[in-house]
Amino acid sequence: MNSRPLPPFGIELRRWLRSDPKPKRWGCNGNEASITIAFGSDAWGFARQWNEIRLVLVVPPGEFASRFNWRDCAGAAPVLIQSCGEVAAGAIDSLVNSLLRDGIERVLDVDSGTEFFAGAARHAA
Repeated sequence: MNSRPLPPFGIELRRWLRSDPKPKRWGCNGNEASITIAFGSDAWGFARQWNEIRLVLVVPPGEFASRFNWRDCAGAAPVLIQSCGEVAAGAIDSLVNSLLRDGIERVLDVDSGTEFFAGAARHAA
């Protein structure tokens, strides 16, 4: 059993994943819903703005991504990470490593275009 808590809005994501039919949410490919993880000083504001039409989870400012259970994101490809406001040093690496640890196979940093894959990282052209 995993003792790490779900990230903020993780319960809403879990409900959405289990719903049938799934309520419409906007995705990066226009069809399937994408999961976005907001982090940085304005992560809460980003989540509140977009959570009605997108699936947004939050790494709260001052928290470590490694503290949370990200396993519910494992079926999404890619999981999008979005920096919002001031970002602590090492926050991106911590988040990406935590996601890969929990079985996410592909992560896309929206700001830089960098894609991270289980086992390797590749910069978008």
